[in-house]
This record gives sequence, C-alpha cells and structure tokens, in this order.
Amino acid sequence: MVSVPGELESDDVQLVWKIVAPFFVINLCASVVFLLWPVAIPIFCAEFCLLAAWSAWGPGEFWKRFVRCLSVGTLFFLSQVYLIVVTFVGTSNASVAIVMVQWLFSAWIIAQIPLWALRYIWQWRITLNASDDLGRFSVNDNMIGITMICVAFASCRWATDFFIDSFAEFEFDKALSFYGWALFEFYLLIGITAFGTYLAFRLNKLSNQIIPLVVVSGVFAMISGWVWVPNSDRWIAIGILWVGAIMFSWSVIFPITYLKKMGYRLFIGQIPV
Repeated sequence: MVSVPGELESDDVQLVWKIVAPFFVINLCASVVFLLWPVAIPIFCAEFCLLAAWSAWGPGEFWKRFVRCLSVGTLFFLSQVYLIVVTFVGTSNASVAIVMVQWLFSAWIIAQIPLWALRYIWQWRITLNASDDLGRFSVNDNMIGITMICVAFASCRWATDFFIDSFAEFEFDKALSFYGWALFEFYLLIGITAFGTYLAFRLNKLSNQIIPLVVVSGVFAMISGWVWVPNSDRWIAIGILWVGAIMFSWSVIFPITYLKKMGYRLFIGQIPV
C-alpha cells in the first residue's frame, strides 16, 4: 500500500484525537474525584510517555507532530489542575502550578532522547508503510534538537530545585542527587513504554503482553521502593508502586492496540514488528 501524504496527515490528526479523547475523559474524572488520585497519576505518567513516543516515532513531519503533542499535553495538564491544586493546597503558592508545567514539558522533551536514538540508529517508527519516514536528521534539525534538550535539562533541574526548597520532605541532602534519581526513575518509565509498545505490536494476545510487563513493573517497584522509601514502609510502598506500574503498562498497551487495529505497525529498519 502506497501512502499519500495528505491522507497520512489526515489520519494522523484523527488518530491523535481518537486516542486523546478517552484518555482525557478518564484523566478528568480521576482528577475531579480526589479519592481516585492513585488511578490518575499512573495514567497521567503514561500519557506523557506516550506523547514522547509518538513525537519520536510517529509518521509525518516532526514539527507538526511536535505542535500537536504540545497541544495535547496542555489538555492533559489542564485535566489535572484540580488534583494538583488539592494536592498542593497547603502551599497556597500559584508558582507551584507554573513550575509543574515547566517540569512536565521539560521531562517530555528529555524523554524523547533515547526514543529518537532508536529512530535515528535503528529506524524505529510507527507508520502505515515501511518506506515512510526513513529520512535522516539534517544539520539544522540536530542543532535545534540539541538546543531544546539543553534548555529542557536546565529547566527541569531548576524546577527540581524549586520543589526541594518548597517541600523539604526528602532524605536527599543535595538537589543534584534527587534530580539524578528522579531522571533515572523517569527513564525507567520510558523503558517500560518502549517495551510495552514493542510487545503490543509484536504479540497478539493481551495476556502475552501483560505477563512480561507485570514482571518489569515489579522490578520498577522494587527499585523505586528501595530508592525513595524508608525501611519501615518499604514493602507496602513497593506493593502500591507495583499496582501503579501495572496500571501504567495497561495505559500504554490499550492505545497501542488501537493503533494496531487501525493498520499502523512498528517498523525497525525495513522490517515490520
């Protein structure tokens, strides 16, 4: 099947909004009902990780995808404003929300680094045709990308320092230590997203997809609990994190399964997965 650029762009727009709509509704409901915040947070994380994956691996021109994903990410954040305000109500500080916006969108850009590496080196991409979107980066693209990454890292580091100063509840003495561990945790989530995307395209049965992700989620929960939680509460926290990581995995699998039913495939090089 030969793809037509106009059709591909139209499909891209429809695809983005069809995936965004159910996520947005679930996110909004989980945010409004504060008791559901354990549900909202894994879904919220999955949304931004999927946006990073679509920004790096999706079809069509990158800058159009980037602008669309930026708009979608803004909607996701707005759907969480109530939850964020209630969570940080004790601070009565409007700058918290502003810094969270900065943190989230900086993290979204930073998350794309390994995903773009997979696309650039091994040509990972989600598209309708193996021959689509095989172009390499131009020098101009590289320069703009490097600038964005540098700004995002600096912005994310500044936001992390702000949160540590405002909520001094962490056991880490230095902001740099917290920043490093937080970045490590974030890349673990990106790794789960990439792994879940691969499994969803590679395997047909949901049971075959979720079993390895349950194991990976358990490893993530063990690492997270060991890093962040004191010994007395560690195993309870690991259990909660495990459940949250499994929900995160499902939130990755369902949209990818939807993509697959629409005819999209994950290609590595010229070979469909």
